[in-house]
Amino acid sequence: MSSRSATRPRCREFGASSRRQSRTTAVASMKTSGSRDSIRSSSGSLDTVLSVPPPIRRDAAAMSSIREMSRLARRVPGVRGVIESGDPRRRAERLAHLGIIDTQLYAAQLGVASISVDEAAMHYATEGFRLGYTLNVLTDPFVLRRGMIRTDRPVLYDYFNSAAWHARTSGVWSVHRYADEHPESLRHSTGPVGHLWERVTANPSTEVVIEPGGERTMAWSEIYPVLLAATTEWAAEQRDRRARYPQSDLIHAVSFPEDTPGPAGERVSIIMPVWNRGGAMRAAVESILEQTWTDWELLIIDDGSWDDTVLVAELLAHRDNRIRLLRRNHLGVCAARNSGIAEATGEFVAFLDSDNTWKPTFLRDMVTAMSRDNLVAAYATIGLDDGTSVRYRYGSPDPLSLLRGNSIDLNTLVVRKEAVDSIGGFDTTLRRAVDYDLILKLAALAPIVHVPTLGALYDNSADSTDRISTTEPVGWNTEVRLRHTMIAELGPAAVSTVVCVVQRHDPGLHSKLMDLQRLPEGTDLRIVAVGVKPDEWRQIRVAAHGRAHSSAELLQDGEPYAYVINREVMRSRSEVFVALDPRSSFTAEAVSSLVDEVSEGSSDLTIPLTLGLDGTVESMGTMFAGAHRTPVNILAGHPAEDASRAGSRVEIPAPSGRSFAVSRSLLVEAGGLSPLLHNEHELAGLADRLDGRIISVRNDLRFAQIAEAVEFTGLDSSGTATAMRSLGDVPAGGASDIYARIGLRVAHWARTAPDASIDADRREVVLPRGGRTVPVVVRDRREVEVEGRTVPRLRWAIKTASPAGPRGETWGDTHFGRSLAAALESLGQEAVVDAREAQRRPSDHLDDVVVQLRGLDEYQPAPATLSYLWVISHPDMVTRAEAQRFDRVFAASLSWSAQQTVRWGFAVEPLLQCTDPDRFHPEDVESRSGILFVGNSRGIPRPTVMESVRAGLPLELYGGDWDKFVPENAICGERVSNDELGRRYACASVVLNDHWADMQREGFISNRLFDVVAAGGRAFSDNVPGIEEIFGGAVQTYRSVSEIVPFLRSDLDARFPDPATQRQLSDRVREEHSFRSRARVMLDHAIRDLGRKHVA
Repeated sequence: MSSRSATRPRCREFGASSRRQSRTTAVASMKTSGSRDSIRSSSGSLDTVLSVPPPIRRDAAAMSSIREMSRLARRVPGVRGVIESGDPRRRAERLAHLGIIDTQLYAAQLGVASISVDEAAMHYATEGFRLGYTLNVLTDPFVLRRGMIRTDRPVLYDYFNSAAWHARTSGVWSVHRYADEHPESLRHSTGPVGHLWERVTANPSTEVVIEPGGERTMAWSEIYPVLLAATTEWAAEQRDRRARYPQSDLIHAVSFPEDTPGPAGERVSIIMPVWNRGGAMRAAVESILEQTWTDWELLIIDDGSWDDTVLVAELLAHRDNRIRLLRRNHLGVCAARNSGIAEATGEFVAFLDSDNTWKPTFLRDMVTAMSRDNLVAAYATIGLDDGTSVRYRYGSPDPLSLLRGNSIDLNTLVVRKEAVDSIGGFDTTLRRAVDYDLILKLAALAPIVHVPTLGALYDNSADSTDRISTTEPVGWNTEVRLRHTMIAELGPAAVSTVVCVVQRHDPGLHSKLMDLQRLPEGTDLRIVAVGVKPDEWRQIRVAAHGRAHSSAELLQDGEPYAYVINREVMRSRSEVFVALDPRSSFTAEAVSSLVDEVSEGSSDLTIPLTLGLDGTVESMGTMFAGAHRTPVNILAGHPAEDASRAGSRVEIPAPSGRSFAVSRSLLVEAGGLSPLLHNEHELAGLADRLDGRIISVRNDLRFAQIAEAVEFTGLDSSGTATAMRSLGDVPAGGASDIYARIGLRVAHWARTAPDASIDADRREVVLPRGGRTVPVVVRDRREVEVEGRTVPRLRWAIKTASPAGPRGETWGDTHFGRSLAAALESLGQEAVVDAREAQRRPSDHLDDVVVQLRGLDEYQPAPATLSYLWVISHPDMVTRAEAQRFDRVFAASLSWSAQQTVRWGFAVEPLLQCTDPDRFHPEDVESRSGILFVGNSRGIPRPTVMESVRAGLPLELYGGDWDKFVPENAICGERVSNDELGRRYACASVVLNDHWADMQREGFISNRLFDVVAAGGRAFSDNVPGIEEIFGGAVQTYRSVSEIVPFLRSDLDARFPDPATQRQLSDRVREEHSFRSRARVMLDHAIRDLGRKHVA
């Protein structure tokens, strides 16, 4: 196996005839697709060839006529049904003739030993495509659907039938890269997929470039088994899940035939615990009396009832001497059942709850089957009646399936008495899932066999709310599963175990797998995929393949977080245990820092600062509110800057979130995460067990959420609240010092309504995100000395159009806002920067001044806050009505400011864009080289870039969303670090720039030009009035696209000023057009405006 660089290779020169253009032309011309005369199958050997009759070949005109006739015929109701009934057969025939069906793969998905090509095609065309199956490991239906028009037809059929070779087929390999490297594949009858499949089946040693975890070249014979195993595992989990779900149809007889011979002398002891069930138990007992098997005894165990239950039971006992009443104190259902088992005299033991009923033949069928086959334990099908319909649960007796979730109902279970005695009966320490625990213990003792008979009807209606299953926390099911979990293989003894939890539809999966590969050697890396799609699981398995101490596990969706983590804690043998939230992005360096924090003894448990989808604080630790010690996230809904002001490392009362690093031995000693807690209270639940330990948050390590929670959310809120109230001695509050560090204090606590909305006029409270306890936070006002004068320390909120999270780091507005904030801070102010999603945040009542950097989005300022609008781009989108809502309007154009002042009738003040002299300043460079462009495509073919690529100029292109316009190899990377950007500007022969059309027309000069000149660089841009006056000759301009290439091919040194003049221009820009100078203007206005506003 050879490796390729994990980063994008340095871009090369390109001419007008790029391979992407060739590919696009080829794809456009491929509107017909031939067929193969033979199909290779992976059943047994990759070289097995199955002969298939050749398809009927028709020309394009004939096919078009046939499709049109079919379309017209389908409009006739009677004819449409006949035609559509044959659609799956025709599609199956078409798929079978393509030569891409991997029968070994398809058989594995079905869980059968083998299957023919025709059978696989027919199953896929009728049912398999709905189940998410694929015909070839090089394709994935979920990936294809994202790039194709959705229809009700099988997506693989649409892909090959329409020759949609442009569509992405898998995350494991790149069809676009393959087409670039093998342009002949676009002319293959089944496109790049068929071309590659043909090659690897003919020669399994063929090398394939795979992408997960970093590009690697691997032989097909090495990677195929990994892909096959991953697909098999995913399909097996799906089949098991479907088997455990109740079905609408009863697939077997209600009972055995009446003449079925049965054994004699086999008594069944029936255990029925009751507690205040006098009104419900009669029907259950009647169903026992109606049993056709008569050798039984019923033990009714009263668990201390105070209603008429005992009286009813005594009357029933008088009615039939096979019924006995046992009275006990109220000790719970487990103790009651164990009392009954102890008194039982039968060979078999059965269980019937007082609110369920048996079918008359249940006991006869069960005793007959168990005696005939010498079974230790068996169960029958149960019907679940919700009041409107009955669904049937057949269950799955497989031990692994049972551990995933119980599908055997205790009411249809019959077990030999000696087996129940040998496992100790029911566990009295459990408060729920007691039957599940018993079944798992029995399954470990002997197989539990399904008897195909309908045993009972279960009242599954919403009216039945007094059961244990509706009054105790759901987490008891998790507790039982963990007790029975056996770890097959322990992890290696290592410094750290890193568990990366992945959920489905993770937009950052590729980058996560890349970062995980960069963890230090020797790290015990574990990737746990919860409910992912098949292609995602294949990517994960491929990424884990070939890396020492790296493994992956697939879990079903809906698994509780405590179950996932505690299983991994059991497996780990490392010193430090790390878990990573599936919603968040991270870097290998940040994960390593968390490990060091614990391994070096600085903390016993530490968490990163986690930012939510809106860029505000999501997780920075937990404090406890009120008498009930309700867990509340510290600084939740505050800007990240507030967390940073509290310190780079802060000790906290309790952890929060789902990313953490902890001493593994300490976590084991604490008993792991409580399985009774859900909804991000799992870590907070460690507070009482970690009392006296050092718990910290690393605010210098930021994890940003990039996806909504798909897993671990909305589970058993009431049960979690009950479990939280049972915590030991947890101190209330505990975070007042953290708030005090940043000039805030918690005045008191408030309970918000679930539907409460943000009211920006209420400046004294933190507004809710939902129905929960929140701190009422206030801010103390003070003054500072700045530049020889006393000024108020105001809190400024800078609103940007940039998205939150990693994507926003590629936006210029993000860095513009941060530079303005830093300048305000240098003037003694407090400043925060908000992403687009945080235009309204729960803590915005604390802000004194809001500065809206007008981009693509309009902002509605709060009346109680001083608000400034700074139009730096897209002037055409700004209306008078919008501008009038602000207390003051600035614009980055001299001409537009003057025009709008006249048009609107109120002042629009000029405030040009600017630069950060600390980041952009001249550097000593020996020589300049290369043409540089840094910026996103904005979804348009920006002229300076496109002309440079077409002309084959040595362009270095960095930015996002360029792959739709230029060849992939022309892109050097998605971004340049902001710390590196100034030097890159200074070293380039020239930096390219252009403006939006309205910005150019209205005189808005790009911020990039200020940065380039400040760094001592040279820029080439479209012409905007004012460029010459501000930048002198450091920025050269063009008026026509035709001027771009001749200029760039000319002697650039002759076009731009000499180094000394260039330095003078840099000094002038840094002095006159710095962020600090702009911030000083705004501060002076704010002091005056606030004074007037307060007076008003």
